[in-house]
Amino acid sequence: MADLIIEFYNEEMPASFLKESVNNIKNLIKNRIIKENIKFEKEEWFFTPKRITIIFYNLKLKHDKSKNFIKGPRYDSPEKAIIGFAKSLNTNKNNLIIEDTDKGKYYFFKNHIKPDIKKLLSNVIQTELKKVTWKKSMKWGTNNLRWARPLKNILCLYDNRKLTFSLGHLFSGNKTLQDYQLTEKQHIVKSITHYFNLIEKFGVIISEEERKIKILSDGAKISKNKNLIMGEDEKLLSEVASLVEKPYLFLAKFRENYLKLPQEILITTMKKNQKYFPLYDSNKRLSNYFLLVSNIKSNDKGKVIIEGNQRVVNARLEDASFFWKRDIKNNFLDYFDKLEKIIFHNELGNIKQKVLRLDELALFLSKRLHLDKSAKKDFLDSVKLLKNDLATEAVKEFPELQGVMGSYYAKESKYNKNVCNAIYEHYKPLGPNDKLPKTNLAKLVALIDKIDSIVGFFMIGRQPTSSKDPLALRRNALGIIRIVTEGKIDISFTEIVQKSIDSYKKSVLQKTMLSSKLIEEVKNKVLNFILERYENLIKENDSYNISIFQSLSINNQKLNLLNINNNILYLSSFFKTRPGLKLLNAIKRVTNIINTEDDIHKESMIYPDTKLFKSKEEKKLFELTKNHTKNNITNYKELIKNLSFLINPIENFFDNVQIHHQNTDLKNNRLLLVLFVNNRVNKDINFLNLIKGN
Repeated sequence: MADLIIEFYNEEMPASFLKESVNNIKNLIKNRIIKENIKFEKEEWFFTPKRITIIFYNLKLKHDKSKNFIKGPRYDSPEKAIIGFAKSLNTNKNNLIIEDTDKGKYYFFKNHIKPDIKKLLSNVIQTELKKVTWKKSMKWGTNNLRWARPLKNILCLYDNRKLTFSLGHLFSGNKTLQDYQLTEKQHIVKSITHYFNLIEKFGVIISEEERKIKILSDGAKISKNKNLIMGEDEKLLSEVASLVEKPYLFLAKFRENYLKLPQEILITTMKKNQKYFPLYDSNKRLSNYFLLVSNIKSNDKGKVIIEGNQRVVNARLEDASFFWKRDIKNNFLDYFDKLEKIIFHNELGNIKQKVLRLDELALFLSKRLHLDKSAKKDFLDSVKLLKNDLATEAVKEFPELQGVMGSYYAKESKYNKNVCNAIYEHYKPLGPNDKLPKTNLAKLVALIDKIDSIVGFFMIGRQPTSSKDPLALRRNALGIIRIVTEGKIDISFTEIVQKSIDSYKKSVLQKTMLSSKLIEEVKNKVLNFILERYENLIKENDSYNISIFQSLSINNQKLNLLNINNNILYLSSFFKTRPGLKLLNAIKRVTNIINTEDDIHKESMIYPDTKLFKSKEEKKLFELTKNHTKNNITNYKELIKNLSFLINPIENFFDNVQIHHQNTDLKNNRLLLVLFVNNRVNKDINFLNLIKGN
């Protein structure tokens, strides 16, 4: 079979973007091959830190016969145009033929040369590789080629023969390279099967999945010998598998006294800094043992490798221990004033000012939610300590542990568990799949922290664009929505956004001339932004019906996300029931009449004339509609209960009353009655959207 293999051999590539980049390169070539009518049975792609390998099996060129007969200029075109057409096809006028078409006589060229798939593939690969981009790239030597790391060799075979193309200063060939005693040895490759045999001979596991399996398998065996368990971490596993061509695992340990440090410091040091796999005992407690993965096969059972890694990790943990002991000498509350030197944003002041704003929001929410004295104290204590860990030495060394370290420092300063947990979790949720803070207090703290950030950045015009969100405000908005809806927090979002705007006006933005009109614009932008994110969340959730959200009457001046969510959940459930479908069908009969009557003024608020009612059905429909729709109802359970009283009157009216009566006055009055019903039932909910969605 005519198979294609391409291998790029480079210096070691960064693991962070290797897999994504290889997939992009493969797709560039694949999409162009398909565009050129080249079919293939299957594709494979592999990578190691030094190799990128892409394979397409059983390629066949599906020739487009229409390209053999190429249409040119009209028969009576200027001579210069005819000669130019022939020249563009590397021929002359004498080789052109003249054919009659519906639009007259035209010159045509019949191409007898069959396309060469080898030349086509060579051109495709060479062209597409020029489009390759990297998150980080470099040049080396005097060459102009940009690649993630210096590219040393390109192997390319088609149908077991060398296929030549160029990439910068390099030309593809039929050889691959082997790391051999600190040098690189060339090997001729005869076929794809031969390539895989050579790779195996080199001691390279080219498949990422196979490297993962080996790491897990060897890790489980080593851990079991120590009665320990290797923790699951897919992200770390993928990263480590991208750092080695063949993984060799070794058991190592750090000094046992470091287990007194906060567990997150130990795990962060091992996983993030050193790429080690921590080991746990049967009770899931962290041990001082870990697994390290090497790319080198050791002759001394890993003794030198283990000792070297243990020296490094012990040194790192010694530094961490020093920072921890130094930090806890002070009361955690004493770090508050140091926040004045830490910038939140150059236009929004420092972290201390942010915490003071959060304190105002906490007082506001405490009052609105009627928190008891104990809950209010915990709320205010949590806020006062919330960002203090940013001024500690440990967080400067481990910035990813902000919040986490704060909870430990609060515990050392004898604050209760509720406060410590709120500090620990106040950055949650960090994404759509992250868990919410566990306690109600932690939810409230996380909520006001996110609201303050969104409002502040909107006030200085740093809201997300359609393609960019450098401040992660969409993620913050999603966090707010999930905290409110899943955490059942019943608050007016309009009020808390307004309170946040007021707190900015009193602090960092007090010197900025903000008109009441501009402030109202900012508030509406924030509220609309949150609603847009909520709508997107609904679209992504199969259990919600987007048409129900679009049918709701939402007042930004009294925006309550929990009520909106509860209403959608109720309506989604109700309109799947028999009474729900019956109500929809009844109102559909009303809207159908309105939509088919061109002469009726659909926005008219004129009541029908009750003196012209000739049937009991007209009278009953009017009275019940007037009585059950007279108030604006935001609780949709109550609204549906009221509208359900109209099902039978609507059905009886349409079944027993002739709307298009020969008497014009009766006809017009009955149309006004239908319009009256339509306007009243759609006052608090848009049934037209609901009917379309069902």
